[in-house]
Amino acid sequence: ADWVDSNRSKLIQSVTLVMPIADEMRQQKMIHKETYNKIDAATTSQDKMRELYNALTT
Repeated sequence: ADWVDSNRSKLIQSVTLVMPIADEMRQQKMIHKETYNKIDAATTSQDKMRELYNALTT
């Protein structure tokens, strides 16, 4: 978690395939369907990563 927190900006900018990560997190019950849908609805990969990161920190 510390590594993710310290590299947040870099991750948001560089991860382009966000939905496969969200898919796995949904299957593992790490995020709820509502959160998954919010990630999916985001228009850019950066926005998707921001939503994913927010889901991990709340």
